[in-house]
Formats: sequence, structure tokens, C-alpha cells
Amino acid sequence: MKSVILILLISVLTLHYAHGQPPVWAKGRDSVLLTLSRIKQDSDRVIALMKFGWWWETYNIDSAAQCYIKMGELSKKINYLEGSLKYYANYTYILNQKGKYAEGLKLNLESVELARKKGSKTQLANCLFNTGSSYNNMANYKEAIVYYLQAAKVFEALNLTRQLAIVYGNIGGVFTNIEQHEKGYQYYLKALQKAREVNDVEQVATLLINSGIGATKTNRFAEAEQFLNEGIKISKENDRTLLEIQGYIVLAELYADRKLFEKSIEYAEKALEASKQIGSKYNEVEALAALTQSYFEMKNSLATIRYAEMGITASKENNTTSHLNKLYYWLAQAKADVGDFKSGYRNLLIVHALEDSINQKEITKKIEQLEISYQTAQKERSILQLQRERERQQLFIQGLLIGILAILLISALVYINLRKNKKIEEQKRTLAENEIQQLKQAQQLLAAESILHGEEEERKRLAKDLHDGLGGLLTGVKISLSNMKGDMVMTGENVLVFERSLDMLDNSISELRRVAHNMMPEALAKFGLSMALQDFCESINGMKALTISFQTVGDERRLDSSQEIILYRIVQELLNNTLKHSGAQHALVQLVYESNAMTLTVEDDGKGFEKNIIEKSTGSGWPNIRSRVEYLKGLIDVITKPEEGTFVHIRLPI
Repeated sequence: MKSVILILLISVLTLHYAHGQPPVWAKGRDSVLLTLSRIKQDSDRVIALMKFGWWWETYNIDSAAQCYIKMGELSKKINYLEGSLKYYANYTYILNQKGKYAEGLKLNLESVELARKKGSKTQLANCLFNTGSSYNNMANYKEAIVYYLQAAKVFEALNLTRQLAIVYGNIGGVFTNIEQHEKGYQYYLKALQKAREVNDVEQVATLLINSGIGATKTNRFAEAEQFLNEGIKISKENDRTLLEIQGYIVLAELYADRKLFEKSIEYAEKALEASKQIGSKYNEVEALAALTQSYFEMKNSLATIRYAEMGITASKENNTTSHLNKLYYWLAQAKADVGDFKSGYRNLLIVHALEDSINQKEITKKIEQLEISYQTAQKERSILQLQRERERQQLFIQGLLIGILAILLISALVYINLRKNKKIEEQKRTLAENEIQQLKQAQQLLAAESILHGEEEERKRLAKDLHDGLGGLLTGVKISLSNMKGDMVMTGENVLVFERSLDMLDNSISELRRVAHNMMPEALAKFGLSMALQDFCESINGMKALTISFQTVGDERRLDSSQEIILYRIVQELLNNTLKHSGAQHALVQLVYESNAMTLTVEDDGKGFEKNIIEKSTGSGWPNIRSRVEYLKGLIDVITKPEEGTFVHIRLPI
């Protein structure tokens, strides 16, 4: 199944004309130039330059870029904010077309600052969205999500439903790319809901296909089939053939992954037929690859050979190599299965050649270097031959040169030897420093382990002493006082005081038990980390100060008791920080169990803070958290900004 989004949503947030055909008013270059020459140096000329740039995009993208640059210069000169923002949106489109993502990002960041200072909220949201898209193009998914979420927040406040659908869809794509499939799927659903509200047919069809992919990646196969079939139906009704083909291909891959090869073949053939009708070679290759895989898995060698050869031919015609390696591999295996070992071996060699093609540039570079060395050697040989021809006439000079060369050679050997010895000494020193550093790290880990072990042992002792000692004593006092009550003669006022004293004693016993439980929760020892964290979150929910959602993903299993205690303390510290400082209404605690690792996420919607505050912190909270994560050989990542909540992500090996 594909790990990236098959179809990208077309955004109107860039304030850019939808490309394909030039605007209606663009009857020709001469008429546009005539119109432009009659307009003064004002905002009307800025708009005319932008439209002229649109016209040029159809014919010459560099000329379009020049129009946008002049548009930006004029907007800045006449202090026309709207024009400046339109310049940023249009010119960054050109930069993205040329693959100059870094330049586009720089301009989009400038547009955000300008929109914050002088623009409307809608303009700010557009600029935030475009900046997120720049980060997305550069595969900086963390920053992409930050800017997309900021844009979504503004669009939500302005109730701009169509823009929200686009932003949510892009956020879903980012989460899918970083393999956080559950979050990606949820954002696809949110985007689909918004697209349905505005009845945007193309967005609905696109998001249905993407939601089908998201459902598949989260093992919701029934939902995936439903989304994909609905997306295909809408695409067919509205002549969106490419979307229809993509839906067929995803369904074919879904059924192949579930070993339902007959159904996979059915949808792959539909995709193949539709691709041929519209001449889409890329999708034709995708469909042929799906058919080849299904027949290969079904051990139908003749059909495998047929479709593999068709797929290889289509790949070469389309100059695409996305499936070429697999097609040759399936073809080689099928040829061997029918007894054509020679052809199978030949195709297997092609497979290895394709695998080696990744290093082709490096190989070419080395060949060029060898050619240069060869040419240099040839020149040196010619010079040497010329010197020999003149040997009789230049005996004295040659002898002198030989002496000089000998001296240089000896000097070079001495220099090389000194360099070698120096390098050996540096290596020895580096090794010694590394060993010292490792010893220091081991000592620090041992010290940290001793401190953590001592803390937990002290907590256990105090919890036991409080519960068994002081708790038992207070309970005994309560029983004694209760027994005395029947033997004492008290006035009405004294009875009231006595009852209040017993209530205070009950509260003290309850508080004592709560403190003892927090110091060493019984659920942690008996049932493990997940149950202990759930109890802790429910206890905070009972306080009505914060609503906490607790989730576990994956197959739960017990860890080493010391690891579970440390992780429990980390969550305690993070949620205590949330309660004390964030002013949050909601929080999320999530445990994800993987095959050889675990991730812990604590997220809140509080007021956040500047991240550098953590580095300057003089308290014990954050340093304790970091030292515990380092002790577990884990990694911690904190994402936060003022008024944007806090996201803490911890990953550690199991």
C-alpha cells in the first residue's frame, strides 16, 4: 500500500489563478501589452501585471516571473499591501514550479510577518497555509504541521469551511507521510466532512480516496472499501477519470494485501482499461504492476509473464522506474517456473542492474576521474619522452633535476611518515578521550541509576510507613474515639465538636492513603504501567480541574519494573506542570507499543511557553524528566509556542 498521498488537493488559498487555460480577458499578448501601457503606476497597474503574469505562465514561466517581480517592486513603492501579498503568493508559485523551495519559503515567511502587521485575518491564514506548504515541499513536516494548524485555527474562527477542508486534508497528508496514520486518518475525516458541507465534488472525491488509504493503514478495511467505492462512484458521475483510476488502483492493492487476489485483479483491470482510454501511461504502469503481483502470488506464471512484459514496455514508454525493478523480478521468477531458466536468469541480472543504478552517478564520477588521471598520465609520458630525446644535450640539467627530485622525494617520504605518526597519535588520543568519555557516561548512568533507585526505594519505604504506621495509628485512634463515644456523657455542642473531629480524622486518613498511593501506586506493581496511568488520569479527572484522555495503541505488555516506575514519574511530572502552569482545559496521554520501541505522548491545549525556557529552567522538573529519559536511552521532543499548547513526545527502545 502506498505510504504517501495519491492525490494532492488543489488549494485556492494561494490567491493564484487555477492553471490550465489563460484568463478569459487574455486575448493575446499584444492586447495585454496595450492595456498595460495605458495604466498608471498605481494599484490598477499592479493587478494588470499580475494578470499579465498569469498569461505568460501558459507560454513562458520566466517571463511570468519577471511580471511578478515588477508587480512586487511597484506594490512596495506605492505601499500597496494587497499587491505585496499577491506578489508573494504568485511568485512563490513560480519558485515552487522550478523546485526552488528554500527561496519560496523565505518569501512566504516574509508574507506572514507582513500579514500579521497589516493584513486581514483571511490574508494571514492564506500566508500561514502557503508557508506550511513550503515546509511540506521541503519534507520539514514538523514545521509544516505547525503552520497548517495556525492557518486552520484562523479559518475556524472565520468559519471558512472550504479552506478548512483543504487545510485538514493537507494536515492528514503530513501525518500520513510521517507514519502517524491514526492522526492522518482523523484529519482526512474532518476534511471530508467540511468538503461535504460546501458540496465541493472534486474535493469530496479526492478526500474519499485519501480517507480510504487512511482507513487501510489503520486496519479499518470495511471503512476503506466504503470510502473508495463512494469516491469512485462520484468520480465517474463527474467525469473525474484520474480520480476514478486512483480509486481502482488503491482497491486493487488493498485486496492484494489481504490475499483476495481475484478482487484485486478485477479492480486492477478496471484501472488498466480506464488508463488506456485517457492515455495515462503512469496509471497504466500502476495497474499492470498490481495485476502482475496478484497473478504472481496466485502462481499463475503465464499471466505473470504477460502482464510483467506489458508493464515493462509501458514503464519504458513512460520513462518511469517506480515499479520496473519488481516487474523484472516477477518476470524472472515466472520464467523460471515455466522452465525458461535462461530468460529468468537474464531478467534477474536486469534486476541486479537496476538495484545498482542507484550508485550510477557515483560510478560515472569515478570513471570521469579515471579518465582525467589517464589523460594526465598520457601527458606526463609525452613530457618524459621529450626529456629523453633531449637527454644528450641536457645531461647536466637532468642530473641536477634528478638530485632535486630525490631531495623532494625524501622530503615527501619524511613528511608522509611524520603525518602518519601524527595521525596515529591523534587516533590514540581520540580513542583515549572516547574511553574517558564512555567511562564518564557510564559513571553518570550509574549515578543516575543509584539516585533513581534510591528515590523509589525511599518512596516505597515512606509509602509503607505512612500506610502501615501512621495510617494504622490514625485508624486505631478513630476506633478508640468511636468506642469512647458511647461511654461518654456530652452536651449537644460537645457532641457536634466530637463528630467534626471524627470527620477530620477520616479526611486525614483518606489524604494519607492518597499520598501513599501517589508515592507508590499499587496498580503499577500489580497491573503495569497502562493501568496505573489510567488510574492516575482518572484521579485528576475527578478533581474537575482538567479533562484528560488516556489512550493505548498496540499490543500492551509489561516492561521492567524500573522502566515502568520512571515512565510513571515522567507522566506525573508533566501533568503536574500542566495543572500548575498551562491553564489547559484538555490533555491527552498516549502510549504506543511497537515491536521494539515505545512512544509516550503528553499533549495539552494550554497557553504554552517559549521553548528556551526549558533550557534556562532552575527548577527540578524538566531536568528530572530529561535525566530520566536519558537514563532509559530515549529521545524527547517538545513542541510548544505561546498560546498554542504543548506537545511532548518521548520515544525509547524496549
